[in-house]
Amino acid sequence: MTLPTSRLLLVLVGLTLVGRANAADPPSYAKHVEPFLRKYCVECHNPKKARADLELESYRKVLDSKTVVAGKPDDSELLLCVEGKKKPKMPPAKSAQPKPEEIALVRAWIAAGAKDDGMGAGVVLPPVKPRQSLAAPVAAVAYHPGGKLLAAGGHKEVRLIDVAKGEVVASLPGQTDAVSALAFHRDGSRLAVASGATGSAGEVRLYAVKEGQVAAQAERVLLGHTDVVHALAFRPDGKTLATTGYDRLIKMWDLANEKEPRTLKDHSDTVYGLAFSPDGTLLASAAADRAVKVWDVATGKRLYTLGDSTDWLYAVAWSPDGKHVAAGGVDKSIRVWRVDATGGKLVHAAFAHEGAVNGLAYSADGTTLYSMSEDRSVKAWDAAKMAEVKHFDAQPEAVLSFALRPDRKQLALGRYDGALVLLDADSGKVQAQPLPAKPPVPMLNQLTPAHGQRGQTVRVAFAGQHLASVNEVVASMPGLKFKLLDEGRTATLLPVEIAIAADAPVGVVSLSLKGTAGASTLLPFAVDRFAAVAEQEPNDSPTTGQKIALPATIAGSLGKAGDVDFFRFEAKAGQEVGVQVVALGPNFEPVLQLVDDKGRIVVESLNGLLAHTCDKAGTYALGIRDREYRGGTLPYRLHVGDIPIVSSVFPLGLQRGTEAEIQLDGVFLGETKTRRVKAAADAALGTRLPLDVGAALGNPSVVVDEYPELLKPGVTTVRAPFTANGRIHQAGVADTWRFSARKGQRLVVEVNARRLGSPLDSSIEILDGRGQPVPRAVLRSLSKTFTTFRDHDSATTGIRLETWNELTVNDYVYVGSELLRIRALPRNPDDNCEFFAVNNQRVGYLDTTPTHHSNGVPM
Repeated sequence: MTLPTSRLLLVLVGLTLVGRANAADPPSYAKHVEPFLRKYCVECHNPKKARADLELESYRKVLDSKTVVAGKPDDSELLLCVEGKKKPKMPPAKSAQPKPEEIALVRAWIAAGAKDDGMGAGVVLPPVKPRQSLAAPVAAVAYHPGGKLLAAGGHKEVRLIDVAKGEVVASLPGQTDAVSALAFHRDGSRLAVASGATGSAGEVRLYAVKEGQVAAQAERVLLGHTDVVHALAFRPDGKTLATTGYDRLIKMWDLANEKEPRTLKDHSDTVYGLAFSPDGTLLASAAADRAVKVWDVATGKRLYTLGDSTDWLYAVAWSPDGKHVAAGGVDKSIRVWRVDATGGKLVHAAFAHEGAVNGLAYSADGTTLYSMSEDRSVKAWDAAKMAEVKHFDAQPEAVLSFALRPDRKQLALGRYDGALVLLDADSGKVQAQPLPAKPPVPMLNQLTPAHGQRGQTVRVAFAGQHLASVNEVVASMPGLKFKLLDEGRTATLLPVEIAIAADAPVGVVSLSLKGTAGASTLLPFAVDRFAAVAEQEPNDSPTTGQKIALPATIAGSLGKAGDVDFFRFEAKAGQEVGVQVVALGPNFEPVLQLVDDKGRIVVESLNGLLAHTCDKAGTYALGIRDREYRGGTLPYRLHVGDIPIVSSVFPLGLQRGTEAEIQLDGVFLGETKTRRVKAAADAALGTRLPLDVGAALGNPSVVVDEYPELLKPGVTTVRAPFTANGRIHQAGVADTWRFSARKGQRLVVEVNARRLGSPLDSSIEILDGRGQPVPRAVLRSLSKTFTTFRDHDSATTGIRLETWNELTVNDYVYVGSELLRIRALPRNPDDNCEFFAVNNQRVGYLDTTPTHHSNGVPM
């Protein structure tokens, strides 16, 4: 009962194919013309049996045959032969004949323009962008005969690799699509590149090669294949190039002239491999029709077929002695035939891999055969016995292509994941992986401008090398946002907008550029507090100082040793002035001085911060120098204006287990200038307790002490132990603390000032009840010298001496009221004499206190 129904369905389908849904619509190629051709024409006009050299199995073949002229049915040879208006009448008389209404549909289709409405006709797929950038598969590799250069094919590009360095040295961009095959001429003078996409015509470009350099432009483009080209092979004499691919045709191109290639037709499926015999007289081809065919190159005649394989063949190789042909494919085996011009005999058949064999190559001496497989493995075989001698480690991704270097010392493997791996051909050890090409690490040379004011957006330019892959700017401190700009961007220049937050930390930020290969070196970028003003010389004294208006950020530099820069500004009575210096140079220890209009030093600072409230209106000069009077490469940025700074606190500490109110001294601190702090009963002695002062600079803290605290000196005698807290308000003033002691009682008297952040250069003197100094020792002078070069403060461990020829290590030296001991003598006239110190603070002996010493003081 089912058979009649099935036959009825077939009849209905046939009717649908030749019928028309709407008489107003032009006939369809897919619905009307293609079924007509398959029914009456394709039996004799197909790739395997192309009578009159005519193929009609596809729309493209119909147009290529030139037997159909779109819009002109009376000029279309195919239609005229079918209608019997031109000989020979088609189809032949013994074949089934089309009905008049079927022929009418073909005529109407040609008259309507002979358009293709088959699968994919007129369909435009939207571009689908990958979610992440992926390297193109390396589907073709080839060594230059010299062995120093390797070509690797990717997507629309060929990369040229220096195999000694394992680096990409050049590329051939602009290929039509994926590169599917590569071949170097045997003498190295040419490189053939095949590229194309499935379903579209493939092309082969020929590039000249001279002294190992491949020309940037192709000297010739070979067009003739209607689909992807899978294999290329130069004839040993270099006069012919063989190409083949998905269209099943083998084309022999005469490289000496531009004439049409000779075409070899006999394979019934895609041809994947080509190999010339060493003498160039024979050509072997391997195809998906399970056959290896051997051709006479001179005549183009197929001599014989090696049909022992049981599935598609992907690879073929000819032994260097010309006596054997090896082939492999989907049946996972390698077969070797002994061949000559008359025929071939199978001599080896070896099960080779767990996957299809898709690559074969003989070593130059013919003793080793290398195979590549879809199972991601590569093997080496004894060619005479077809016995496995080396199984290389499996690759992490499918291997699409491989090549053996002419000296047999290296294998190149191209993988699906875009990797190109170079292996030692004996050990299998990875020597290099040139692809995916790793972009070079960005290199920075300059940043312009290298500063910006906070609260503003500034455009800067990074100059350097390899900046094309940069995708991020990294800062060492918060408060900066970056926007990479495309306008004006090159591989050596990167424009960037930097948005600086209003509360960004003032100072030097280290910036680096980060790309796919890593981060660059660092360049400094100064975040300024105020609008920048450039320093102008001469400004070496308070009276010649450069005039500035507050607030300002001054960009300057100490140009030479001994240089001092001054900047003059006007201030009102009671005006607060905050100063912050950012030292940019190495080993720069800034010293700040504020000088009034009479040339007197009002305040001095060694910690990079200066705070002062002007007691009268007038002109003030702010000076900056290096502590050691160095210069030459000491740039700075000097911020002067409304900067909140804590210059000192009082008292400097408190007894543990107690609570105290600490007074803050400084400028722009607001209404509240005290902070309460509490020391735990178990706090460790000497612990520093930080004070919360918000955005103010200075980082003030107090120390935890053991003894009761005294806040005011006076005539009242106190009993030790105790901690006295005092303040020196003006020059020449000394605080006196009276305490009682027993005869023979041993007491330690120590003053902490600078160690706790006070600017006081302290000195202690022990007096008796009558106010006279208590003697400790009698010193007798044996030699005399002087301080020289500069002033020296109370902390510096080194002091420059005028002469030292009478001194030796461990000698005592008395200067002012300070007794020092020599640790190391100067090594040359420009060196300091070093004295013993603790924690980098100079030590005074016999209860003397290190103090400031001016230039020229006797020692």
